[in-house]
Amino acid sequence: MFCVDSCLEAICHDSLIGERLVDHNVPRRWVATLALVTMMSATNPARADLVASGSIQELVAKADVIVVGKVVDVRHTQATGSGFVLIVPDRTLKGPSLDGPLRLHYEGALVVNETLFQGQQALAFAATDSDSGLLRLLPMVSARTPTLDDHLLVSDSAARRTLIAANTNDTPIQKVIKELATIQAYSESPKAASYLLEMAWQRAEAEVMRAAFRAMRESATTNGFVHGTTGLVALGNLEGLEALDEALLDGREEIRGIVGLLAQTYRSTDPKGVVILARWLAEGSIDMRVAAAGALARVHTAEAAEALGPALSHPDSQVQRRAVTGLSMFANHVQFGSSTPATGDWPFRTVDTIRYSAYTEEAVVENPEYIDFWRTWWSVNSTIIREFGIPQKVPNNPPSDHD
Repeated sequence: MFCVDSCLEAICHDSLIGERLVDHNVPRRWVATLALVTMMSATNPARADLVASGSIQELVAKADVIVVGKVVDVRHTQATGSGFVLIVPDRTLKGPSLDGPLRLHYEGALVVNETLFQGQQALAFAATDSDSGLLRLLPMVSARTPTLDDHLLVSDSAARRTLIAANTNDTPIQKVIKELATIQAYSESPKAASYLLEMAWQRAEAEVMRAAFRAMRESATTNGFVHGTTGLVALGNLEGLEALDEALLDGREEIRGIVGLLAQTYRSTDPKGVVILARWLAEGSIDMRVAAAGALARVHTAEAAEALGPALSHPDSQVQRRAVTGLSMFANHVQFGSSTPATGDWPFRTVDTIRYSAYTEEAVVENPEYIDFWRTWWSVNSTIIREFGIPQKVPNNPPSDHD
């Protein structure tokens, strides 16, 4: 299965904000999301004290009412940090439809100037308080110093545009996905981006997510194009690779920053994808070659192995290391989506391939002699791998490492 942790770990490791937040014991999956959002949106960086209060699925499940509408008033008591927000709903995504203003209460939030919220469009989640019966805003993020903005997703684009048409059979979470996609396509919201990316990494509501990311790419906005492409790449399917490849061929440099994400998310065995990645590996810029080697290493097919073999002699050490991990998995029959060798006979697996196996780049760094072994292994086995094709064409007696 897809390893979310490895994807997030890589983003944490490669970003300055990731290093800072990890030092403060912020959960890594949210460090990674915020780091990625910040890297993609330097003009509107995520606050460094934010930690998501839970997944968007959890937030939707907890809410009794989810609305998109206009904030018409905010009443705040500075001494207690409590107050309420009046919202006139444009759309109700969950709960009973209401015509008049909806009063949503909150506690313990900092509001510097309540007039800043008045007239704004917002997405709000609220649950009924079991003691008072009042509707209370559910925080979308937790923070050391919570603000009212942490309880609302404020965006001028909310409720004013339709990116994806709603269906009568849409569930609340599907309605929320479409709203988040609209907000992120026409504005810039770290909260919306983080929720969408988290769901993409989880492969949750995959069809709706795919439709949302496609619509974002077609929104005629740079922000929508970048985040829509990022979402498709995060889903890990061939479509994401094709979208990214098309954008790079078209010279869309604004998506250059997400090339590295492909190596952590790609999970398609489609031969069309291997062809694209092989081209990247042979002709692409160094970031494309590194990403291609990482993506191919995740595929574990003969076609991927054939593309990775020549990369063992690539001048970039990271490309070499990723080629070693991919060939280790292929030679030892680590099936797609797994991280351990499958049981049973496999014609390329020998005592030596097991001995010199490296399933992580760190293992290759610690054992640089592995690269020489796999270069020799490739020179012996490259021809038979080209004839290998699908598993049904397994040769009876492929050459051993020492033939």
